[in-house]
Amino acid sequence: MSVERSRGILPGPILLATDGSPDAANAAQVAADLSVATGQDLHVAHVWFRPAYELGPISSMGYDPVPIFRDPARSVLDRVVRRLRRKRVPVSKAHLLQGRPADSICDLARELDASIIVIGRRGLGRLARVLVGSVSEGVVHDAPCPVLVCRGGERAWPPVEMVAGDDGSPEAAGAAETAAILARSAGVRRLRLLWCQPVTWQEAESPGAARRLQDRQHSVEARLRRKADRLGRLNDIDVYVDVQTGEPAATLIKTANRPQGPALIAVGSRGVGAVHRMALGSVSTKVLRAAPGMALISPPHEQRQR
Repeated sequence: MSVERSRGILPGPILLATDGSPDAANAAQVAADLSVATGQDLHVAHVWFRPAYELGPISSMGYDPVPIFRDPARSVLDRVVRRLRRKRVPVSKAHLLQGRPADSICDLARELDASIIVIGRRGLGRLARVLVGSVSEGVVHDAPCPVLVCRGGERAWPPVEMVAGDDGSPEAAGAAETAAILARSAGVRRLRLLWCQPVTWQEAESPGAARRLQDRQHSVEARLRRKADRLGRLNDIDVYVDVQTGEPAATLIKTANRPQGPALIAVGSRGVGAVHRMALGSVSTKVLRAAPGMALISPPHEQRQR
């Protein structure tokens, strides 16, 4: 895909985290498009991990096991960089990292002052996530900048539309702003600001409750229209307001499902602890696990590096 070059509107470099999988190849195309469109530097990282246990007879013989893990990882990284450069996408630097993948990627993002991390999602089953964890989820929960998690294959990029969930938080505002920048960069004309309320005012238990719900809806709609006007002017895209009833994550996922291809979902992460996430879940985690296409997660306000 060719993306027309626009002004540099991302505040810092783009970090592509790759593992050589098909979803990572899709993430590489997305990161390349964003780098070309915004003029921002593109950094590519791959992490290799040496198990804590020793390798039995090999270690006892004095053989260095490091190359067993490091050399294949270097080959993966070199292959991704070569593919990008064959497409005439400049790569500022390739980073071969050692350690826990999520921690290493987030540490590098802080060091680079990255504006966004682009990563694929392997689609592990529930049992695999419990046993070994998900790198993309680990990155999302500790990232100092927004994370674009790529899934859905070629039909998911560029998306047919951006859908930003809004709950009035700074995190949601950050997600919408980044989604608007990505929409402009990828040539996507529409950004939907979606707000969910649990019940409609017609379903309220009393006339007083109905009035409160109605007043709140009017207030939210006015706030979102102001935000939509500002984002539309800044990014030269069409931004509109959508108020729906239902559970936020399920509503976002349903809205993103389109016959012509999935919309990108953008949400903020409120930074709840791991125990709370396991017990109750969070909108960002649910979206990350079930989105039909791309998911953009903006970090907690206090976690952002800028």
